[in-house]
Amino acid sequence: MPAQSSTIDLVEIIKQDYQNFPNEQTYSIYAENVYFEDPLNKLQGIARYQKMISFLNRIYFENRSFSSSGSMCFLTHKRSLTARGVVLIRC
Repeated sequence: MPAQSSTIDLVEIIKQDYQNFPNEQTYSIYAENVYFEDPLNKLQGIARYQKMISFLNRIYFENRSFSSSGSMCFLTHKRSLTARGVVLIRC
């Protein structure tokens, strides 16, 4: 039973992180060799992951929904990138 409790706690931490995304992230839950992949990036290592999240602080995120199933978490959001007051990307 402790493993299930730990998984639930981890899901709650990730859920809270994504509510605040990309600010106030709990990096301590990730392994030093964390691997991240999305359609634009592939990277490994906590330092590179933190650097990517730091870059994302320049992008506005509007979280739309969060759900979890077992150890998987899903987030949908709207984002835009603004530079010098001009919206460059909105999706």
